[in-house]
Amino acid sequence: MPTRIYLVRHGATDLTAEDRFAGSTDVPLSEEGRRQVAGLAERLRNETLDAIYASPLDRTIETARIIERPHGLEPVPDAGLREIDYGRWEGLRRSDVETQFSDEYAIWQEDPFTIAPQGGESGVNILNRALPCIRRIVEQHRHRTVLVV
Repeated sequence: MPTRIYLVRHGATDLTAEDRFAGSTDVPLSEEGRRQVAGLAERLRNETLDAIYASPLDRTIETARIIERPHGLEPVPDAGLREIDYGRWEGLRRSDVETQFSDEYAIWQEDPFTIAPQGGESGVNILNRALPCIRRIVEQHRHRTVLVV
């Protein structure tokens, strides 16, 4: 059996609904987000999960805890899994970023993999941080099923 990794995005937050950049901003799930995650937890109820890892932010830990309830696992926080840092865009609405930082936003839109907002991270930065973390998780759980939030 190969190692199976379920990659799960956290549920919605109030900042999601407001179309704000909130990668590294620590906000809880909204009620809608809790409903989304509860639905996923129900879908995964009968899956065998051997471990659950999550970014250390509140919304990802809460997502992991909702999903783990039927499985009796304690989510393992790992900083390597933390969300993107949008730098000076954090907390701003997308429309405000498009207006206030129009040139920077246009360049980022063309190539978010290599371009980062000022003070933030690019896709390459995240890959360099997260890939070793995912590799470590796979090595520690060979031939098992792991959920990563």
